[in-house]
Amino acid sequence: MSDIILQDKILIAKDTDLIDPELVKSRYVVTLFDERKCSPCSNRPFRLNDICKSCPAFQGTYNFAASRTVKDREYHAVPLADIQFIKNAVKGKSFLAVNETRRPPMRHPLTFTGKLFGPNAVDADGNPRADQEVLVAQWMKEKNGIIQAAARSGKTVLAVNIACTLGLRTVVIAHQIELLQQFYATFVGGESRKAMTDAAAIAKRTGTPTVKIADSIDDLTDRSIDVLLINPQKMQRHLDRLTELVKGQWGLLIADEIHQTFAAVYSQVINAFDAPYRLGLSATPERKDGRDRLAEFLVGPVTAKSQIMTLKPLICARMVDATPSTQYKTWNGAQQWAADNPERNKQIIAAVFDDLAEGHTSIIVPVAYVRHVELLTRVINATAARRNETRGEKWPADLAVPFTAKSNRKYALDRVDDGNPCVLIAIASIVKQGIDMRTPTSLHIVNPMSASAAVGAPMFQQMSYRVATPMPGKRQPKVTLWIDNIGLFQSCLKGLFWNEISPGVKDNRYVLHPETRALITSLNAKGAKRRPAFNGSWT
Repeated sequence: MSDIILQDKILIAKDTDLIDPELVKSRYVVTLFDERKCSPCSNRPFRLNDICKSCPAFQGTYNFAASRTVKDREYHAVPLADIQFIKNAVKGKSFLAVNETRRPPMRHPLTFTGKLFGPNAVDADGNPRADQEVLVAQWMKEKNGIIQAAARSGKTVLAVNIACTLGLRTVVIAHQIELLQQFYATFVGGESRKAMTDAAAIAKRTGTPTVKIADSIDDLTDRSIDVLLINPQKMQRHLDRLTELVKGQWGLLIADEIHQTFAAVYSQVINAFDAPYRLGLSATPERKDGRDRLAEFLVGPVTAKSQIMTLKPLICARMVDATPSTQYKTWNGAQQWAADNPERNKQIIAAVFDDLAEGHTSIIVPVAYVRHVELLTRVINATAARRNETRGEKWPADLAVPFTAKSNRKYALDRVDDGNPCVLIAIASIVKQGIDMRTPTSLHIVNPMSASAAVGAPMFQQMSYRVATPMPGKRQPKVTLWIDNIGLFQSCLKGLFWNEISPGVKDNRYVLHPETRALITSLNAKGAKRRPAFNGSWT
């Protein structure tokens, strides 16, 4: 009987010396903590004990190993995505292995009709492009793992190329509909994107679409579909039977924005599929909180990496004039004040029009609350109309467009890139990553981000990529950090600066405005000198 069996898991016989049981436990049982809270704790040397498990810093234990019996023989069952580690662990040892994974082929194999960038490729302005041919070749050596590349490196195109090359039924998982639509347009074609496969021609010839965005759970068992695009939230109600439904049905799994695996539903849906080949896509897969280990067990480690980011944002800082009447001690209270304060909002709107005057015709302002989106959208458009009337300016009636869970997001994204001036007022959690936008050159960070290297750093990097998309003739993008007269916010900003921005300047990812470092490092963590609160109105 085989000592190693590849099924939906890697099965390793327990009665062999192929792998140490203690190694199985130490590698595949992942316990996560908020290390900032743990580091000063007197109980830290004794972790993990009952005190730890009842502490707010304890973030959970994830067990990726199990036991399985095959013909009366006991096996360790570990993630299929960890095949590279297991190969290295058993290298040089004698064993019998069998591959029982299922790799169902596409019913109508797709042909890649696009072209990948090769070595020394540059954009229209002479900026270097990611070597897509090398990235694909690196991933294909293992047929497993994460491709790490900056925004607009063409990760979607790489994934489509790989799907066509393997010719296996493919499932694509992404947490936002816009990401699925980008994949669909790359396979089939769309209003602003040329198809890079012959999927549309096949659908026309056969009368059946071969690429589809899933509408329901029934699409998972439709054998006529060769590429299925899934939003994990749509599968949330069916998690209890998902594993059985998809068993043996898909050969390649593609997980976009794989760093989202901290979201329970996303990771559970990925884990339900037994596809033997797994591809993760991300610009920022590493996480200082250790959660990147979760992604590693779902799709594998980083196996191909490109650091090229053609446009480097200029990082600026701006002090908020308004000062709250109290120094907030809680994040929620401070954010509520920041969203609602009239003086602060007027200053943000004035800065937006300053950017427009400087030639930044596409601007993004991420905020925390829907009511803040609605307020800024309404006031910016009213201001534009008034300036048109009183100054003879010619701003479009919808200069500002909202981007929320319930707004017309397709219309908003089309407006951003239609060549006319546009200010996208967006919910930060929705717009921060993966959204395909070409023209924005100015980003206003009006809400503070976490100072944690595990949270704030990747969030800031992802957000800054929204304006770093390479495009012929595009001006240098800039990111403006708004500094409030709130000690809580200032402490976060200083932490973010030292954990992400300053290292990013050294790594040549950002360009720092000469005044920014001095302004941030001079901040008093207890808050600026208090001034009377502004009591004006919008009239």
